[in-house]
Order: sequence, then structure tokens, then C-alpha cells
Amino acid sequence: MGEFNSFVYLKSVFERWGRTTIEFIPNIFMVFVVLIVAKFCTLFIQKILRYMFKKRFKRYAQFQNIFIYMILIIFWMFVVLLILDILNLTGFVTHILAGAGIIGIIGGFALKDVVSNTFAGFLIRIQRPFKYGDWVNISGYEGTVEYQGMIMTGLKTIQGEMAYIPNQTIFNTSYLNYSKFGTVMVIVQIGISYGDYLAKVENIALDTVRKLPMTIEPDQADFYFIDIGGSTYNFQVRFWINYSGRNDYLRATNAAIQALKLAFEKESISVAYNVMTLDFGVKGGVNLHDKPISFIDKTNKNNENVQL
Repeated sequence: MGEFNSFVYLKSVFERWGRTTIEFIPNIFMVFVVLIVAKFCTLFIQKILRYMFKKRFKRYAQFQNIFIYMILIIFWMFVVLLILDILNLTGFVTHILAGAGIIGIIGGFALKDVVSNTFAGFLIRIQRPFKYGDWVNISGYEGTVEYQGMIMTGLKTIQGEMAYIPNQTIFNTSYLNYSKFGTVMVIVQIGISYGDYLAKVENIALDTVRKLPMTIEPDQADFYFIDIGGSTYNFQVRFWINYSGRNDYLRATNAAIQALKLAFEKESISVAYNVMTLDFGVKGGVNLHDKPISFIDKTNKNNENVQL
């Protein structure tokens, strides 16, 4: 009797499976139709997006594949949801997604910095504020751009070291790109003595830097007295050079200083240094003509004061 009941139960199970399979045949057919249509839609989307990048977004051509893949991922997510709905599996998937959501929250906290740096790197690549080989100053690090990744950017510093800077830091801070325009202004500051003729100093300085071999557009060189120091008239002479790296600026500065020194010496112009003036005639001071000067004669064994 027990064997008969088991047989009946198995028979009912198989019959139920058979009915379910027959009922699912139209759904499975619909799934195949959806997949075929989705495949053709994928090819069409790729073709349209590549055409758009070629015609209107040439500047961002390097991000073509990334953008297309992102669009296709979103498209196929909708396709999968549609297939699950056709197969009546949305309830089962809802429970899976609920558990995945909790895991996603935990993972989001753990990968927060990685995601923010990656997204910042993506935006930097779109904006292109600097490129490989540019001389930049980022977050206090100055050097040549040697590496641009999705998470960090690498600079080769003057000392030959490699500085790796997170892209999120670059995106959230100010930075300088010295190579952006291919030219840079060199500024040399010097002080001359009070006794020199200022107009003559200006003419000699401008004539000197305009004749330097690295100077471009000599007519754009300029000269300004900027302040009066304790013992000098201080001025800046400025001129433009082609710029590809920090050494170009240093070589131009070195050449300008040497040329200005020679030109000033030739014209008897003094490159001044700090001078201290002692005025004994002011109120409360001592007039040197009224008081004898005393000093100790070290050769005298008695260390007696000697007066002049």
C-alpha cells in the first residue's frame, strides 16, 4: 500500500512538472525572441554611438569604448529584468537583490576612496587639464607628468623621484600647468645702488635680455622698478621664452643674471648689497670730531688704552 502511494505521488509530481513545462514553452520562446532583438539593438546602439563620437565628440575619442560599455551594461540590465519578468522570477530575484544591497552598502564604505579616485580620474581624462610630459605643480609636488591612471597620477620631480597623487586630490585642489601654452615669462629681480642713473639702468637691462638667444618676442620684454630698499632701488626685468620643462626656465634665468652682471659692470653700474649707515650726528649720538677714539693695544703688556 505504501509503495502504491509513493508511485501516485511521484506520478503527480511528474505530471505537475510536465504541465509547468508546457506552460513555460511560450515564455521560453519569448525569452529567445527578446535575446535576438536585444542582440540587434546592441549592434545598432554601438553603431550610433561610434558615429556620434566620430562626428561630434572627437575630443573625447579615447573614452569611446568606456562610454559605449557603460550604455550597453545599462541596456542589458533592463533586458535581464524583462526576461526575469517573463519567466515569473521577479520575486526570487527581489530577495537576492535585497541581500546584494546589504553587501553593496558594506562594499561601498570599503571601496569609497577607490571609487571616488576612479571617478575623478575619469573626469580628469575628459577635461584633460594636463597631458603626458607637461611640467605641473600639484598639491605641492612639482614635476613632469609621467603616468596617468584611473586611480592616481605620477609626477617625476626635479630630484628624480616619482610622486603618486590620488586623482581625487587633484580634482579637489588647485594646480599649475606650466607647459599648457608652451611659453613662460622669466622674471629676474635685482637691486642697484642709490647713486646709479635709473633710466640708464632700465635701457641696459632691457637691451641685455632682448639679445639673449632664448628670448622670444623681444619687444614684449618689460622692466619695472618695484620698490626702494634699505640701500637699493629694486627692479624686475621680464621676458618670454619657449617652455618645455623646468630646465628651460633655469637656463634662461642663469643666462640673464650673468649677462646683466657683465652689462652693468661694463657701464659702471653697481649691483648693490645691503649697506649699514652709522650716523653719529643725530640727536643723542656722539660726534666723532668731539670725542677721541680709544682702543686697546694688544701688543702692550699692560693693556693700556691708546687714544687717537
